[in-house]
Amino acid sequence: MKLDGFLQILVPKDKKFFPLFEKASGNLVEISKVLNELVNSPDRAVRREHIKRIEQLEQLRWMENGYKIRVAETQHDSVSVDVPEDVARVELLLRKAASAS
Repeated sequence: MKLDGFLQILVPKDKKFFPLFEKASGNLVEISKVLNELVNSPDRAVRREHIKRIEQLEQLRWMENGYKIRVAETQHDSVSVDVPEDVARVELLLRKAASAS
């Protein structure tokens, strides 16, 4: 069974929760792609790079340290901050939100 097929089992029946599910499942899909590339790569350097990509997924770091991961619905859309350049984008969004209120 492909991961896509497996995730279909987990899709919420109530469609209002689908966007939340889609965001939460995004990391699982990314992990599966990287793992597939990792095990199929004959090049040791390439495998090391894939391992680094997997380790960068913050949810895995939290779970590795014994924390439970939960997903909750919010009234606003979330913004990911993965690289330093994302900080400026978030700061701009915060300024816009502050001036709108």
